Amino acid sequence: MTKPFIIGITGGSASGKTHFLDKLLHSFEPGQVCLIS
Repeated sequence: MTKPFIIGITGGSASGKTHFLDKLLHSFEPGQVCLIS
């Protein structure tokens, strides 16, 4: 099992953070990624 890690996403309003995270989350299997907002 690999060690978990945290990725922080920052940016201004309407900069594409939500769009990026949506694509990122859908590229992993369920249970591999957790979004904390």
